[in-house]
Amino acid sequence: MWSFALTLIGYLLKLSGTTSDAQIRVVNGNNGCSGRVEVYHNGEWGTVCDDSWDLMDAQVVCRQLGCGKAVSAPGNAHFGEGSGKTWLDDVGCSGTESSITECSHNGFGNENCGANEDAGVVCSVIRVVNGDNSCSGRVEVYHNGEWGTVCDDSWDLRDADVVCKQLGCEKAVFAPGNAYFGQGSEKTWLDDVGCSGTESSITGCPHNGFGKENCSPSEDAGVVCSVGSNIRLANSSGYCSGRVEVYHNGAWGTVCDDSWGLDDAQVVCKQLGCGKAALAPGNAYFGQGSGKTWLDNVGCSGTESSITECSHRGFGVEYCSPSEDAGVVCVGSMKTPTLTLHSTNTAVLPGESAEFTCTITSHRPMTANFRLYRNEISTQTETADKQTVTFSLPSLSSSHQGSYTCDYYYQSTLTASSKSNAITITVVNLHQPRINCTAADGGLSWGPQGPEITKGHSFSIACSTQAQYPGGVFHLSFSGSNRTMSQPAINHSASFYFPAADYSHQGNYSCVYQVDLSSRQFYSTETDMLTVTIREFIIPFIAAGVTAGVVLLLIFALVCIFLAKKRQSKTKEASWKYTKGKTKMNTYGSSRPEQNEDKKGEEDEEVYLDPNAEEDDYENVEMEDQDDYENVEMEDQDDYENVEVEDEDVHEQEDVEDQDDYENAEDYMGVEELDTGCQDEDIYANC
Repeated sequence: MWSFALTLIGYLLKLSGTTSDAQIRVVNGNNGCSGRVEVYHNGEWGTVCDDSWDLMDAQVVCRQLGCGKAVSAPGNAHFGEGSGKTWLDDVGCSGTESSITECSHNGFGNENCGANEDAGVVCSVIRVVNGDNSCSGRVEVYHNGEWGTVCDDSWDLRDADVVCKQLGCEKAVFAPGNAYFGQGSEKTWLDDVGCSGTESSITGCPHNGFGKENCSPSEDAGVVCSVGSNIRLANSSGYCSGRVEVYHNGAWGTVCDDSWGLDDAQVVCKQLGCGKAALAPGNAYFGQGSGKTWLDNVGCSGTESSITECSHRGFGVEYCSPSEDAGVVCVGSMKTPTLTLHSTNTAVLPGESAEFTCTITSHRPMTANFRLYRNEISTQTETADKQTVTFSLPSLSSSHQGSYTCDYYYQSTLTASSKSNAITITVVNLHQPRINCTAADGGLSWGPQGPEITKGHSFSIACSTQAQYPGGVFHLSFSGSNRTMSQPAINHSASFYFPAADYSHQGNYSCVYQVDLSSRQFYSTETDMLTVTIREFIIPFIAAGVTAGVVLLLIFALVCIFLAKKRQSKTKEASWKYTKGKTKMNTYGSSRPEQNEDKKGEEDEEVYLDPNAEEDDYENVEMEDQDDYENVEMEDQDDYENVEVEDEDVHEQEDVEDQDDYENAEDYMGVEELDTGCQDEDIYANC
């Protein structure tokens, strides 16, 4: 009962431990990859008990520390006794966990250990990166808390052998330089390494000292170690291809190409951990070996785990020459390629060009097909037997815009690598923006040239464009000056406000849209010119004009009325005088004709002798207005006829006797109009 309770408590504590954000460190070791293991929990550091402690547990610790493989898992306080609590006991890891606290244990603080049972680890301070397996890749060394590379100066198979031994792999079969497995981003810790092959660690070999180097990342050293105890590939530029050699009876020897095919090569590739076989070349494709020929007439089904399990004549039984040495080319783990753009800008203008480079870190000695993709659709394919291929896009347009990746595959197999990193190309073709003008309170009208703004009114000029890219800036240019105003684009538009229009604002305006992409500035074409005219406020002038017009009309009307009245008065006066003159003429003609003639002569003489007579009045009566004279005759026709009726005989006699008497009568009438009142009284007395 009590044992079940303790087990349950331990299980619960274990669960709580797996969810904790525990930290780990090693103490009292030679470097950051060896020492006593300590775990941080509940605010303090504590040790790990060595009960059930082994390499699987140490491997998890080494991975958690960022070190290489676990070399050993010492207990019994190999690195000294800790002074804190013992947090973990009976740790049991499978080796795949990412943290020591994820492994099974009794629970934090649930232990029955003494300080003399503290567990420790020794992790490798060397690792290989970017290779086909754990026994090939770029060599990196752990020092001073960080990883760094090894320069390829003086690098050879003896140096590689030490690394392979340190990694727990078989003998080195290849020691490539020139960053064969890609360039590292860390420091270069070792240069001019010179191993004899007997050292247990690469750092034990002669070198210039940590960090003392004159190398570039393009000189990073690598290794290819054999993973099988009795097979290797020789004379190749890559681990997963080369001349097949078998280790037997203490010596390496070749395999004859009699009956050699892909099934045989497949067993070799599988044995080496290099995936599928792509080629099975013969005729010493990778050069002639110098040792014995161990195998001939090999016949594999493809399911065997080792080349020596396949049928063959027997070790050393062969009828071959060195020119018949067999080889293999394995696909390997098909490393993911890297896609790079030659330009630093991923945003380009139409018509510009772009170049991509697709690179693989390890190359097989056979032809590979490289493919360039745009938006997951293959657009170009280049065939090459090298690690790098360049794709060119000579004249870009909007159809070239998209996300680009690359991959590769070998012609002898349908297996392709995974796609590379993606690079997005943006072809920037900005639309021409629009420009418009607005004004409040009726201050805007549109004339033949464009907007007309009333002086003193506020107005705004708006620039806008179609939605293509977020953000951006609008620039408003004014032809009337050298100034340019700028406003950030909000919802793809910007407004420029002018609080009071004056003549300095009159001129041509245009907009340009700018957007920054990939550290590069792009500008649209300029809008059509907007011609703004500033006009005066015309309402007061209109009011003044209307008032002046009304006044002029009134004056004109008064003048017309005055003239009409004057004309009417003159007409009446002329009519009365005319009637009076005719009466005088008729009176003289009927009662005193002879006297009339004498009187007429006297009066004529009087007229010419009278100094008070006015010639102007005489001319006005006779000639002033023929129309008025005619109107007088028409208006007083009745009176005229009455006079003629009273003395028709006299009138007829006057007409017959002498027409000149009538004219004299008219002259007499004129004289009477200008004569004094005394003569008028005599005439009226006679009448």
